[in-house]
Amino acid sequence: MRKLYRCLFLLSTLVLAGGMWSCSDDDDETESVVITQTSTDETSEVYATSATFKLATRGESFAYQVVEGADATAPAGEVIYAEAQENNMVISAEDGDNEVTVYGLEGNKTYTVFFALKKGAEYIVKSQTITTPAYTRLI
Repeated sequence: MRKLYRCLFLLSTLVLAGGMWSCSDDDDETESVVITQTSTDETSEVYATSATFKLATRGESFAYQVVEGADATAPAGEVIYAEAQENNMVISAEDGDNEVTVYGLEGNKTYTVFFALKKGAEYIVKSQTITTPAYTRLI
């Protein structure tokens, strides 16, 4: 009987160790993108506005969509990505920092820029709210 308990104990220890080994938490599924706004055209003379963003990614491709307003509802990542594919606006990302400049923004307005990153079959949507400077002189 004692041998049976020892065998069961060793077997349960092996099963537990195998389960813990297969469920390690050292995967790369944690935060895959960090977005920071690096600039908005705020020179002494503002004729047109744009915004530059730095994305720290892990080699995914991504697309973006600009929506006016600070309380904009995030569209689905699939929608952002599909619209970008139609317009050939999907951007390939490299591991590390990637810079993206958004052009054609109006002065003295608030925008929300949604970034959709494709990771395998999943999409990760992140956003950044910006306010553009006022025009100093109209053209």
